[in-house]
Amino acid sequence: FPEGEHRVVATPVSGLDLMPAGVNDIRYQSRVTPELFEGVIRQMRDKYDMIIVDTGPILGSLEANIAASVADGVI
Repeated sequence: FPEGEHRVVATPVSGLDLMPAGVNDIRYQSRVTPELFEGVIRQMRDKYDMIIVDTGPILGSLEANIAASVADGVI
């Protein structure tokens, strides 16, 4: 998540908000750290009852491994 790009977006569905990950740019891959991801999730936990993170496949996906490391569960 590049600095300042983790913004929550309201949807037309009541009780459902989205937080787009931003752009698919190789320059940002090295900036995604477990600490950064955990910080964003911690902020969201104060506001939401449930957080669902959709990532790429667990094998070969940097963000999926980071998300799994801070998640309460993975399916």
